Amino acid sequence: MTILGTQGHRGIVVLQDPTYALSADVTDTDPGDEGKPILKCRPRDKANPNACRTADLVNDLSEQALQILREEPAANSMLLRGFSENPSLRSLADLHGLEALAIADYPLYRGIAKMFGMTLCDPVPSLQDKVDQFRENYASYTFFYIHYKTTDSKGEDKDFRGKVKALEDFDRVVPDILDVIDLTSDTIAITGDHSTPSLVGAHTHHPVPLLLYSGYPDHHDASSSFSELQCAGGTFGRIRGAELMGCLLARAGKLKKFDL
Repeated sequence: MTILGTQGHRGIVVLQDPTYALSADVTDTDPGDEGKPILKCRPRDKANPNACRTADLVNDLSEQALQILREEPAANSMLLRGFSENPSLRSLADLHGLEALAIADYPLYRGIAKMFGMTLCDPVPSLQDKVDQFRENYASYTFFYIHYKTTDSKGEDKDFRGKVKALEDFDRVVPDILDVIDLTSDTIAITGDHSTPSLVGAHTHHPVPLLLYSGYPDHHDASSSFSELQCAGGTFGRIRGAELMGCLLARAGKLKKFDL
């Protein structure tokens, strides 16, 4: 077993068994709400011996952590969730012929970017620093992933005013991004990976707004601003996240046909 710290209270636990195969087909120990007891990890399929073995290991780890940390004032237990196995993914260069750069600080998103073969910029302290990295590397790459975490964090904290400020801070750097790109040929998308309403303080089912601009004049609507209400009446309607990359590539002139 290996435990890797990432950022804040989060980390990664790597479970390995030299003798037996393990399985990610197990349930979380995180109850999903404050004040509730830690859950037991269980195999989703009791007939799967690998999942049963993994659940036993997780429960043993959870109990050991509880005993070791029980007197600690800041964190007195460990919640384990999001079990997965190391995936085999094709890079963006292999899939789409893109030289991709990731400008992200949070370890989770840096890890995802790395799995897709993106080059990683060094973490920087401010949003303006991210824009500066984009400007400095613009000529060297054909795809940029710029991640902004603060809106999600403020939503999870139920901090409505903080989330509004985070959005306003992002608004202020958009002109700097537009100054870098070529508005006649580049394609830009602004969206999120999920909704985190400050009223709820957690990820929800709600759709996320999507703004897509390109110099290819095939898709315009009457939207006058980028807001949830305006997006609700946009001509995109609702699309699955997996469909977005095809839309970006098509409008950037990167496809021979829509599906190739």
